[in-house]
Amino acid sequence: APAPVLASDPWVHLNVGGRLFVTTKQTLTAHASSMLARLVAGHIPSARDPSGAILIDRDPDYFALILNFLRTGRAPSLPPTCALCMDALLDEAHFYQLQSLSDMLDPAFRADLSRRDLLLNRRQISSFRGLRLNDLDLSYLDFSGEVLSMSKLNCTNFSHCDMRKARLLQVEAAGAKFHACDFTDALLSSSNYERADFSNCIMRNAAGSGSVFTQCDFTGADIGGSILQKADMRGVSFRGANVEHCKLQYANLRGADLTGCSLVQTQLTGSDLRGARLDWTAQRILMVRYAKVTQAQYDAIEMEEEKKRKLRLVCAPDEDGAGEECAASDNYSYYIVTGTIDVE
Repeated sequence: APAPVLASDPWVHLNVGGRLFVTTKQTLTAHASSMLARLVAGHIPSARDPSGAILIDRDPDYFALILNFLRTGRAPSLPPTCALCMDALLDEAHFYQLQSLSDMLDPAFRADLSRRDLLLNRRQISSFRGLRLNDLDLSYLDFSGEVLSMSKLNCTNFSHCDMRKARLLQVEAAGAKFHACDFTDALLSSSNYERADFSNCIMRNAAGSGSVFTQCDFTGADIGGSILQKADMRGVSFRGANVEHCKLQYANLRGADLTGCSLVQTQLTGSDLRGARLDWTAQRILMVRYAKVTQAQYDAIEMEEEKKRKLRLVCAPDEDGAGEECAASDNYSYYIVTGTIDVE
């Protein structure tokens, strides 16, 4: 099996067409289905140069643009004087299996409406379903109750919009800005929101099960009571957010930042918490039956040994693989409830 990049080293060295690139593992894995993410995880074979850098036989000039896209989530713009070709960049996006970038570079990415068109013809627009609204500034508009399902919303600015009870099913919204939006009772399931900005938004009782939220920013958001089961939330920041009563069963929260947020009655059963940051002892009630953590995380939990033995977390390696019982779990099966142990 190919050797993965060591989990303890966040930096990755790549030799692309003879040019050395140094970036982080987090950047290269921002799009989980991409070739680069699977390469770094060791899921596909890789060759190394004498220095140990991963060898990729592609054009380094285009790879620099690919890398900037992974860092920012925005499609590169090439000035007319640039010697690089947009069609060739699209070929590179296909090679690296970056579907969201391919969509952005495709001529079909062009928005169907401008902000001016939308404002002038709002009464004639019965539905936004399936429309391309990529890279538009639609901030401060009222989309409450609107249907935006199956739309292309990549890099669109929806800051401060009213999205209450809106339907955003199966949408592509990578890099979109939803800062301070109100998503109360909205439907956001089965969609792609990679690297989107949800900071300070209200998402109470919303539904986003099965959606991709990797590297999203939920800082200061209120998502209390939302249903986010089986969502991909790797690397998400929840700092200072209200996550009370959320349903996050079987969600992928690897590397998520949950420091300073409220997790009262939050359901994390079966979730993947490897590398996630949270204060286990600060939460009044925390339901985490069969959640995956690393042995190091388990060892770092500051709790009386009597309670700690009864947590029954599943320890798993940093890379994907079968988990095993944490040391000292003693074959118990229960919820974690800090302060109150609720044994099954």
